[in-house]
Amino acid sequence: MTDLLTFGSVCSGKSRTGRPAIDLLGQRFGRLLVVERVENDKRVDRPTWRCACDCGSEVTLHGGALRSGRNKSCGCFRRDRAGHLYRKHGLSKTPAYTMFYDARKRAQRFGVPFDITPDDILIPKHCPVLGIELNTGPREAAASLDRVRPEAGYTKGNIRVVSFRANRLKSDATPAELRLVLDYMEGRR
Repeated sequence: MTDLLTFGSVCSGKSRTGRPAIDLLGQRFGRLLVVERVENDKRVDRPTWRCACDCGSEVTLHGGALRSGRNKSCGCFRRDRAGHLYRKHGLSKTPAYTMFYDARKRAQRFGVPFDITPDDILIPKHCPVLGIELNTGPREAAASLDRVRPEAGYTKGNIRVVSFRANRLKSDATPAELRLVLDYMEGRR
C-alpha cells in the first residue's frame, strides 16, 4: 500500500474516522502542489500539508480541504478573479484614465461641462508651454490636464495636457492678466 502513511508519533496513519491517511505528496490541486507533510499543532488526527502555489507563495492546508476542492490556490486565484470583476475597461491604472477620472470629479464638484473620454486625453512627451519633459507624480514636470477656456469645462477641443507648473502659472488668468504680470516682472509697470 504505497498510498498510505504511517507517521509513528506524529500520526498513527489513521484519520479521525479510523480510515488510513491518504498520501497527497506530489499531487496537484488547482494551482497548489503538495510538497510536504507537516505536523498539525491543533489536531494530530488531521493530516496537514505544505503546498507551493503557482504564484510562488506557500500555504499550509488540511488534506480534506485539498481533496474536497475547497482550496485550489493560496488566495491568488480569488484576488485575480476579483481584480477582473472590478475593472470595466483595463484603463484604470493609466495616466490618461487617472486624469479623466479626476477631471470628471472636478467637473461634478464645480458644475462645469464634461464630455471627454480617456481617448481624448493625449499626453505629449514634453510640455507644449515650457518644453520640459513630462513625467508622473506630484512634481512640477507632472502631466496636468488644462482647460483652454476654464468656463468651457472639460469638453472636446477645450483640453490639453501641459506640465503642472505651466498649469499652475496659468491657473485661471486671462491673457490680458498674464500680460500685466509679464509687464510687471519685466519692470514696465
